[in-house]
Amino acid sequence: MNTNDRRTADPKVGRIIRWRESLATMPDERFFEIIRIYLGEIHTPFNKDRLIEQLSSIFRKEQTKKTITAFLSEFDIKMLSAISIVPSATQEKLAEFFSGEHSLSDIYSELLNLNERLLIYSYRDSETNSSVIAVNPLLEEVLSPFIGVSHLFRRPECISRNLDVHFSLSPLFLASFISYIESYPDLCRNDLSIKKKDIERLGKIFPKKEKCLSLILNALINLGIARLGEKGLSIDEKRLAKFASLPECRQYAYLSVASAAHFGRESLRSQAQLLLDIAATVPPEGFSRSSLLRTAFLLNNTAEIQRPAQSTFSRILEARTRSLSDAKITSGTADAVIDSAIEFGLFVPYGTDEGGEVMYVRSGIMQENEPQSSGSKRGLLNINAGTSITVMPGLSLTELIPLVSFMDVTSSSTVTEFEVTRKSVSRAFDKNRTPSDIYALLSCYSAYEIPQSLQMNIEEWYSSYSSAILYKGYVLKVNEKSARVVENSPGIAPYIQAKLADGIYVMNIPLDDDAEKFIRSCGLDFMGTVRTPKRTDDVIDFPVLRSGRNVLAGRFVTEEQMDCGAEKTEDGAKIKEGFYKKLDELELTEQQRECLAMRIERNVIVTEEQLKPETVRLEILEIDGMNYAGKLRLIENTIDSGDSIELTVPADNDPSRLLVYLGKPLMISKHTNDALVRMQLEPDNEIRFFSVSRANKVKIIRTSVFK
Repeated sequence: MNTNDRRTADPKVGRIIRWRESLATMPDERFFEIIRIYLGEIHTPFNKDRLIEQLSSIFRKEQTKKTITAFLSEFDIKMLSAISIVPSATQEKLAEFFSGEHSLSDIYSELLNLNERLLIYSYRDSETNSSVIAVNPLLEEVLSPFIGVSHLFRRPECISRNLDVHFSLSPLFLASFISYIESYPDLCRNDLSIKKKDIERLGKIFPKKEKCLSLILNALINLGIARLGEKGLSIDEKRLAKFASLPECRQYAYLSVASAAHFGRESLRSQAQLLLDIAATVPPEGFSRSSLLRTAFLLNNTAEIQRPAQSTFSRILEARTRSLSDAKITSGTADAVIDSAIEFGLFVPYGTDEGGEVMYVRSGIMQENEPQSSGSKRGLLNINAGTSITVMPGLSLTELIPLVSFMDVTSSSTVTEFEVTRKSVSRAFDKNRTPSDIYALLSCYSAYEIPQSLQMNIEEWYSSYSSAILYKGYVLKVNEKSARVVENSPGIAPYIQAKLADGIYVMNIPLDDDAEKFIRSCGLDFMGTVRTPKRTDDVIDFPVLRSGRNVLAGRFVTEEQMDCGAEKTEDGAKIKEGFYKKLDELELTEQQRECLAMRIERNVIVTEEQLKPETVRLEILEIDGMNYAGKLRLIENTIDSGDSIELTVPADNDPSRLLVYLGKPLMISKHTNDALVRMQLEPDNEIRFFSVSRANKVKIIRTSVFK
């Protein structure tokens, strides 16, 4: 390995080389502007590499490093922290990360300022072909004590505790709603919204849970557990059984994600894993909703969510079955997932901070609990007078599914009331359950014997149900000799749904290809083909999830590091005061003095050597008021440079109210008394036209620096 290879093998050396390359490949105008600010007037002939080395030497000086850290503002620290933490940070990612807290123009102006101060730089990522923003590697060590996730994820103390008991999803609640769906399969319209009469009925059974139930219904449909057909909704029992076999916290993660949108298999997995990681990351004192969303954003843009190991066949199968209509994962989707998680009680209010913002902690249902031992659960079910049954918490969803299959839910609270009716047991009989099966389930969880009155009702209903049965499926007709083989064969007898007469059987075999193979494998002399009215596919397991992982563990700065803030703020003010005094001693024009004073204010001046008149090249970045020609010229220059502008215009319906728009000017169309600027607005790329004469202010935002 040669010397150059050894040097580039060091990650920091590689970052320094990349920083130098980013400077060298800048447009000459921008490059010389930076050099002029820090080194003064440029004399020809010049060498770019030598100029970059001179620039680097400034940032290696200890006094320069102290000045830079002394000038760090709260916003500087937050932005540098985000750039350090968000993988492959771009302008767009940072704008989304700080969405709701800082405006786009503030974020872009801050990035421009940090770039002008050379605290950050941008480079072209060959893999994504995007302009990535990074911290200046020459300043990494001096900045590291001041930046970290603590500045991005607020951890304030709660000044008031929330002592209310909050709702959380439970197996009994889910099973009760599934029971309702089976009782009223026509509960939703074609657009999958719940009908008005069912909303009223659900409001009585599940008080104040209408929104929660609507989200759960949407999730069950998107997960393929509930399917909409000609006769309304039906429950896919095999899919439900696969879902019920998952740990509870993973069931709830899938429900929260699926309630927001329909995802393909891999996106469903990654978003459910993301939610589990968010829950594991929330500290004991809680996160605000904005911090939950920032955690979601960070995870969505990092490699923390790894795909579990898969065989080659599994990957091929996944690619084949992945939904082509997979929803795009956006900040809006994460917003909806977090809202659903709060509605489902995965995150519960812990209290409020000094600003009145609610702090959420992870609910107990999101703990990765060990599976309960399969001991006796007698006493969790109580058979009341008549046909009323009370079910108490403690049973898993797997245990509850067969139990609620023959009952109708009537009231859901801490305990849930069910009713055994003629209609409800008929649903169980349709699934080939017998009265004996029902008695066995009731006896398993009841501490007392089943009342005779209930048994008599079930027997009577079964007798009425059995008096006339309509079968749909295969009819197997065999001769007398083969009939004895069919009825006694362990490979055939379990598939007999009913014996209609000697040698005539209704078979429970859904697939035609399998039926042919099945008949031939039984040793019967069989010819011809078979047809089936129904075809069912094997149910694929839900994607594998790992336990939630705290992705921010160990990444919060210490109290000693936080204390650095107060000290550096005071030092920064003293340093600025010295720069202003030095400025007063210089012989400068008014414009030069104003420009250098602005640089001091923007923290661009870090050494006294920068306070020279030859470092100033006057440039107008903002025009107010009545200067129509100036506004027009500024917009035209911005179109040429590829930068954006911040346009302040009066509202159409209220001229006293000013609206601020940020976007890229695309073209200007001039008219007799005015000109219209065509702008592509941030962040949704909407195209709008604005009058130049009506604009109160036009300000350049140098977004092209990071393009």
